Amino acid sequence: MRIYLSFLLCCCTLILKAQLTEIGSWRDHLPYHNSTFICEVEDKIFCVTENGLFYFDKIDNSINRMSKVNGLSDVDVKKLSYDPNNKNLLIIYKNCNIDIYNDGQITNISDIKEEMILGEKTINNIFYRDDIAYLACSFGLVLLDTKSNEIIDTYKIGQEGNIVKINDCTFNQDSIYTGTSEGLYKASIYDENLSDFRNWYKETNFGIGLDYNASFEYITNYNGEIYAKYADSIVIKYENNYWQKHMIFNQNINHLHTSYNALFIVFDSEIQIFHADGNIENISQNISSAYHAIYDKNGDVWVADYDKDLLKYNSTNFDQQIDPAGPRTGNVFKLLTNNNDLWVAPGGYYNSRENIWNYDGAFFFENNYFWDYKSSSEIGGAYDVVSIAANNKNNSELYLSSWNGGIIKLENKEYITTYNYYNTNGALDTVSIANVNGWIRISDLCFDNSQNLWAINSLAQNPLVVKNSYDEWFSYRINGIDGATNYFEDLIVDNYGQKWGIIKNNGLFVYDDKGTLENSNDDETQLINTNVGMGNLPSSEVYCLEIDMENNIWVGTDKGITVFYSPELVFSGQNFDSQQILIQQGEYGQYLLDTETIKCIAIDGANRKWIGTNGSGVFLLSEDGTNEIHHFTSENSPLFSNNIIDIAINNISGEVFIGTEKGIISYRSDATIGYDYHSAVEIFPNPVKDTYNGKIAINGLVNNSNVKITDINGNLVFECYANGGQAIWNGKIKTGERASTGVYLVFSTNIDGTETLVSKILIIK
Repeated sequence: MRIYLSFLLCCCTLILKAQLTEIGSWRDHLPYHNSTFICEVEDKIFCVTENGLFYFDKIDNSINRMSKVNGLSDVDVKKLSYDPNNKNLLIIYKNCNIDIYNDGQITNISDIKEEMILGEKTINNIFYRDDIAYLACSFGLVLLDTKSNEIIDTYKIGQEGNIVKINDCTFNQDSIYTGTSEGLYKASIYDENLSDFRNWYKETNFGIGLDYNASFEYITNYNGEIYAKYADSIVIKYENNYWQKHMIFNQNINHLHTSYNALFIVFDSEIQIFHADGNIENISQNISSAYHAIYDKNGDVWVADYDKDLLKYNSTNFDQQIDPAGPRTGNVFKLLTNNNDLWVAPGGYYNSRENIWNYDGAFFFENNYFWDYKSSSEIGGAYDVVSIAANNKNNSELYLSSWNGGIIKLENKEYITTYNYYNTNGALDTVSIANVNGWIRISDLCFDNSQNLWAINSLAQNPLVVKNSYDEWFSYRINGIDGATNYFEDLIVDNYGQKWGIIKNNGLFVYDDKGTLENSNDDETQLINTNVGMGNLPSSEVYCLEIDMENNIWVGTDKGITVFYSPELVFSGQNFDSQQILIQQGEYGQYLLDTETIKCIAIDGANRKWIGTNGSGVFLLSEDGTNEIHHFTSENSPLFSNNIIDIAINNISGEVFIGTEKGIISYRSDATIGYDYHSAVEIFPNPVKDTYNGKIAINGLVNNSNVKITDINGNLVFECYANGGQAIWNGKIKTGERASTGVYLVFSTNIDGTETLVSKILIIK
């Protein structure tokens, strides 16, 4: 919906964008692809993916994502199981956390997750019987009462009380069967003490050629008889008091289970469904990598396909593919906001600097609305994309860097060319070690204000590289270090044209080309380390660099943050050393975040600092870093992980994108970029309906302007200063009461009163 308002004192048009979320709200950006498991819940099909969980509503055909943003307790869902009698959906996570979902309400059971257990700790499968969920775990069979939400018992069933890994379980008449890593075990359900291993019996009556000590991944009751997966491609059956080979296939079995009294055997590109009347259904159309499949109550077949996501079949005929939007995978290495787009470099390298061989290509979140991606083949076959740079004067021009594959140019998101040694006059030099076949390891890219593209090239004699706006290439040595033996990381250009780069494990360098790319005779280099007079870094292990709005250089290390407040003095002969920020802790002072490893720093529209750490989540600090505004962790927020990889900010909307080791999540902050003049001012929401209780954002204002809100009679009800280009009103008047129904005027003025604006907000109470 678009709403147009006339300003009283200017002729601007205000456009509200429907995709904006509330101030202070979170959005997940998980890759709801690579499906692995499905479960029917009434009229919904729940689907587990590699990094997420969603459900398809068969009534309204909607796709609904589930994550920590809307109530889940954790990330990395592994399995589901539904109890139709009590309408409980059991959600099992890879770390053994458990959620019980019932009618939109979630109850968390973290006992197994928090229990100290030696060795492997996983929940492999679930079987419901009455009100009890039997959890097949790596350390035993756990019984969870889903009415009381309590774990009531744990059966350790191995011989002599040894722990065996339980992969699956099922029931038949008066017996419970388990498939374990060391064979099949059986017990009577009437035995009052199944926690005693002596009441469990290992099955040893196996036919010729079968090993009763084998590992059994799946076991199921079909038509009153017990079937189990043996080895990779054999199904065995218990008959005539023996376990016998029943079916032998020429392909690996991915899953064996029963659904609506039919036996499902799932292969990579085929589903075979066996019925009690002897009929066999075969489904293969459109399937490429099936992990799981079920019937629903209407008789339709649903398939979790790792490559094709969620597939639906009417009988054996392909009917529908459900493919939720999102980044292609959860991999994140670098984030970049370009105008109103977010770009993701999903590649990377190991700590040893060896390739991880990531062929994800690159992802982008277009216009803050729709996810799309460029596959490796669509960007010239590039792999391990580790950095992105956009031309700040031509947003359609964008570059990707590959760890070993050079620099890729895109125009309007379409591949143009790959720059390497041969088409850069040797400026992009290959790695200076033997047997590497022309590798070019570009760790970072950035533009300067003259539209020159700068790159840093590891293990090259001339590691600093530039392409000017005429497509001419130059490269430079960094005096004082051997570029051919050093790795480099982040690269930035400050407002004085100086290039700052991270030397892995060895501090920083600053390079000044004196404004002439062609002539390097007068260029200067300054190495920065932990010595006084040489930069005074708290540590030589530097992870990130960022320039704030006052041209201060913020540096993240494994011992916190330090700031260069006078970068213009680096080559002056005067003191340019960095300074750590001293903060007050009770009666004592300490340096800001000096016990944290700082992995990334981002600057928002109000010049505040968003700090991503390794293990402690995200900090939002005031402009000077002395005040903590927020500290988000996975414990107190929907943040997926406390290990932060990168942060990028859309300063148009104020949305902060946080890349974690478990995917991307975003938070809409209360700050946007400010302007010299009021520009495309937006008010969200507008009108403010009675059902809305969040904050009202006024965006597109003059930088740090004074904002006054009055009623239609001119009575002042609220006043504040904008955070950059955005002011926030909680919808309340001075008495603390919610504003009554009516039109309210917003007056915005810059510091000297030369730039003013009046707009309107409609409150409906």
